Amino acid sequence: LLDTLYQGSWFDRGYQLEGSPLEEGKEKFTCKRLLVPLISEVGANALLEFSKVLLHNCKYKYAILSLNACMAIYHIRGKKKLYTVLSETAKVSRENEDFKRSVKYYFKILNKYREENKINEVIYVSEILSKIYFDMGKFYIAELFLTGALSLLENVGTDSTAVRLQLKLARLYLESNSFEKGIQLLEIMKSTVLTRDKHFSVVTLLIKAYTKKGWYKESCELLVGMEREQQHQKGNSSQMMTGQKVRLLKEWALNYFHGHYFSEALCCINSATSLCPESNLALRGTLFYIRGKILQSICANSSSLAFPTDFHPGLLEGKSLPTFVVSSELDKLYTGKGDLLQECAHTFDRAYEYFKLV
Repeated sequence: LLDTLYQGSWFDRGYQLEGSPLEEGKEKFTCKRLLVPLISEVGANALLEFSKVLLHNCKYKYAILSLNACMAIYHIRGKKKLYTVLSETAKVSRENEDFKRSVKYYFKILNKYREENKINEVIYVSEILSKIYFDMGKFYIAELFLTGALSLLENVGTDSTAVRLQLKLARLYLESNSFEKGIQLLEIMKSTVLTRDKHFSVVTLLIKAYTKKGWYKESCELLVGMEREQQHQKGNSSQMMTGQKVRLLKEWALNYFHGHYFSEALCCINSATSLCPESNLALRGTLFYIRGKILQSICANSSSLAFPTDFHPGLLEGKSLPTFVVSSELDKLYTGKGDLLQECAHTFDRAYEYFKLV
């Protein structure tokens, strides 16, 4: 069976499936008479289980053919389960970075939901297609799917869904270097009434956008405002959620780093790294990478340093560091430039190790 599927017999002469969601360009999906006995519920289930075994053994190239054959049987028999299997196949092809095939499958699913006027499902699939096109580097098409999904909400009033889509759109703008569009959208969102968590996400993204644009003064003002806001809301900044502390400390570190306040940046990133959970591998990798860049910049400007030093900052222009900065095991005493270079290399190594585990 595997040999028959792989050799393309399912695309040979036999039963043509006009209008099938499985058409491959000019070749219409067909079923060879040799495989007619498989056209049954048992045959479809066997192919479905066969594909699971192949995927478990990391043989996607064969598994996708088995899934295609399974869907062809459901199409012939007019089974409603066809689109359930199609959704699973689209997910599998996306996970295996078979973007061309996954886009085709998701388009079929999207068109079905549009025909049935299922707004929530259309939005969900549009978000997936936007992410796929983003991963492919086609930012304009990714943007179109998100804006199209947002347009469906004008008469629905699903506020939480609209905010989620707007945040994804803002992130898309920032990642695709469309900073002006991203900043404009985030500033509009910041002025609206949002839940505390959503407001935090909006302001954090806006801080990141200001920093990338080089607007360090505006970024610093937002950071100070966020700290005061947290103190006002909860009475004590130490009661902030750990995840929020880490994100704010990371932005403080980047702001100081770009402003060439390396001691302050190192203090903040050390604190953020200590607070970051070990389970969050991607974030820890990012924090160690930023710490490496800070140490690298310190090494490049070490001629004016007086050793030994622990880079413990005092007051910065009359302002103290964020109140939620904590002491860290990464705070060290450096006796010379050699110590700095060694620590810099070791930090980049740790970042690499975390990224490998993601």
